[in-house]
Amino acid sequence: MRRGRNETADAGPLRALASGAGEAFGVLGHGMNKLFQPPF
Repeated sequence: MRRGRNETADAGPLRALASGAGEAFGVLGHGMNKLFQPPF
């Protein structure tokens, strides 16, 4: 879901916030996968 760099400059902070949230959810999801490994 990453967009190109051809956006307006005012979308920078919003993109940074979304990127940070995405990384946090990614780390959380990775931890959940390690704690609760699905049987498939």
